[in-house]
Amino acid sequence: MKSKKLLLISLIAVLFFSSCNAQKFDFYETITEILETDGFIEEEPEESENTNGADNVFEDGFNFAYNGTKIYLGDYAENILTQLGPIIDFYEYEEGCVGDFNSIVKRYMYEKFDLVTRLENREDENEKECVYSIEFYDDSISTVEGLYVGQSYDDMVSIYGPNYQERQGFVKIYSYLKEGTSLSFGIKNDIIIRILYEIADVAMND
Repeated sequence: MKSKKLLLISLIAVLFFSSCNAQKFDFYETITEILETDGFIEEEPEESENTNGADNVFEDGFNFAYNGTKIYLGDYAENILTQLGPIIDFYEYEEGCVGDFNSIVKRYMYEKFDLVTRLENREDENEKECVYSIEFYDDSISTVEGLYVGQSYDDMVSIYGPNYQERQGFVKIYSYLKEGTSLSFGIKNDIIIRILYEIADVAMND
């Protein structure tokens, strides 16, 4: 270790005096490179917007934000649920054919919205819950783009445009697709009464 320190000091001295005679020599950059190579300085890891580590996160799709917590569809739910705080109610169910369940769906109910997660393989003890959908009926929160319950069909089109898919049910459902995600608005008598974020292949197969 002592010899390594002496070598480092010698290198710094040589480089310093060389820099006096070389107009284009970058002293700081060269020293930094040597220190990193010899393990004196550890390279900082690149920052990633997805901090939860899930593989199938739809970062470029529709996402929801609540009180500073950004929620991506497909992301691991554990850290998100911790940040969102206490729930009002909760239930879960198994989804699939009788006797051959494909997944476990869990619904976490908050004051202003519900967050639904899914476990695709209940036999895998290491599998983590992933965000499956977000649904709200409360007019005190809005989408990231600014649309909220109580606004009209025209308000929706002015923000998201006319390129939607329409489905008829108890209410008319207008769905927008973006990078593997769906953002749907339930409209009755020209008023938005429901807003739903989903993974697109799930939404379109309902």
